[in-house]
Amino acid sequence: AAGALSAVHNITGTYQITDTDYYMGVNSAAPVTLNLPDAASVGSAKTYIIKDETGQAGTNNITIVPVAGQLIDGQANNVLAIGYESISIVCDGTKWSII
Repeated sequence: AAGALSAVHNITGTYQITDTDYYMGVNSAAPVTLNLPDAASVGSAKTYIIKDETGQAGTNNITIVPVAGQLIDGQANNVLAIGYESISIVCDGTKWSII
């Protein structure tokens, strides 16, 4: 259906998050990079949830990266580095905030 949200599981490497994604479950025994879409293209109030589903983030970090020039709570990226850690990120149309 148009506008439907999707859950993406079994992320094991670099992944480009889309505007229809909502929940990303990372299942990887290697480091992972998740690239956020352009904040202007997803607009205000878009929210993503990212979860280390295997507890490997302490050894194999999950790095969340916005497009160049955009920030996550004032930082160039955010790293999940604790096993089973999760994060919720919301967009205001220009930047990303952790909630």
